[in-house]
Amino acid sequence: MGCEGCPLGGTPRVTPTLRPAEILAVGEAPGAEEVEKGVPFVGPAGRLLRAALEGMDVVYANTIQCRPPENRTPTKEEIKACAPAVQSYLDAVNPRITLAVGATALKALTGRAGILKNAGKLIVREDGRTVMPIIHPSWVLHGGDIRRFDDCIKSLRAWIHPRHGQIPDPHIRKATNRDHVQRRPLWGFDWETSALSRGKAASCPTPCPMAKQTWSCMGFRTRTRGSSCARTG
Repeated sequence: MGCEGCPLGGTPRVTPTLRPAEILAVGEAPGAEEVEKGVPFVGPAGRLLRAALEGMDVVYANTIQCRPPENRTPTKEEIKACAPAVQSYLDAVNPRITLAVGATALKALTGRAGILKNAGKLIVREDGRTVMPIIHPSWVLHGGDIRRFDDCIKSLRAWIHPRHGQIPDPHIRKATNRDHVQRRPLWGFDWETSALSRGKAASCPTPCPMAKQTWSCMGFRTRTRGSSCARTG
C-alpha cells in the first residue's frame, strides 16, 4: 500500500539510521520526543531500553514511521503500509537477531499474539530470521514488573554471548590490588561469603549511588558481613 494509501500519510516520519548491526530493535511507533528529534527510541521508554542494551550493537526502528493520533496503537492498515519499510530495515541491517519490542512489533514481525507468553523466547520466521519478543519498556514505566523486562534482557545477552550469558558492563572496572582501593575516595561494598569459607570474598560489586563509576573487587578478604558504604584515604 505504501505511504500514499496510509491513513497517516503526510504526517512527519521518523526513520532509523540504517547500518549493519548485530541487533535490530523494532518497537511500536514514534512518540512525541521521537517525532521532535527524528530519532527512534529517545523518549522515556526508549531511554530505558537503550540503557538496558548499552554496549550492544543495536539499530533502533519501529513498525510504523509516523506517530498515530493521541499515541494510540497502530492499526492493521498502518502496519501493512509500513511493512515494506520494515523489510528494508531487515535487509539493510541484516541482524543476527531482531527484537520485537512489545505486542505490536511481535504481531507485525511474526504474526503471533501474546507478548507475555512469548517474551524472551526465540521465534524463527519463514525467511530464517530470528526474532526475540521482549516486554516493552513502557509497560515497566506504567507499573509492570521490571523483573519480566530484565529477564528478557538476560535471555538476549545469553543468546548473544552464550559462554558468559552477559556482555561486559562499560561502567564496571575491576580493582585487582590495594593501590586501586587507596586511589578511590568512595566505595560501596557488598561482600559475598559462603558457608564453606566464611569471610572470603570471591567478588564484591560496588554499586555506590554517590560514586560516578562502579568497580568490582577481586580477591580481598574481610570478616564484615552485609553492605556498607565507606570512604577511604
